[in-house]
Amino acid sequence: MMQKSPRSKISILVGFAISLMFLQAGCAATSTTENSHSPIADSSTHQPGVPENSRSTESGEVFVDELEIITDNSGRYLRIEGSLPTPCHHLSPPERKWESDTLSVSLTSWYDTEMMCAQVLEPFVYYYDLEDDNGDNAALIRCNGVSITP
Repeated sequence: MMQKSPRSKISILVGFAISLMFLQAGCAATSTTENSHSPIADSSTHQPGVPENSRSTESGEVFVDELEIITDNSGRYLRIEGSLPTPCHHLSPPERKWESDTLSVSLTSWYDTEMMCAQVLEPFVYYYDLEDDNGDNAALIRCNGVSITP
């Protein structure tokens, strides 16, 4: 049996390391599709985005743990804290719906079906601009089953 030279072993290790870097880069957050205009909005750990047309994607859940109203000089925000199903999931743009005096914000996620990813929850914090939806007039705000009274 032929022994591999140290040089060929190093080449294999370097190739493996490069493969891992590409896999990790594939799970990185998407670019934003909305223009942030506040330091609070800029502090979101994940910004909503849409997949590129060339990707094969499926939608997924978003687990919301906590809601909080935050006010600063630039406006009022709904701080949404929760988890995505995996590090490879990305927030989809929020869907908004008014029913009487209740603002419902629905968050979903998307992921690339061809991407391998660790099956662990990915924590996130997202700041939703309430002034974009006249959210100051809401008596109740709901997001994925969690409610808050402003």
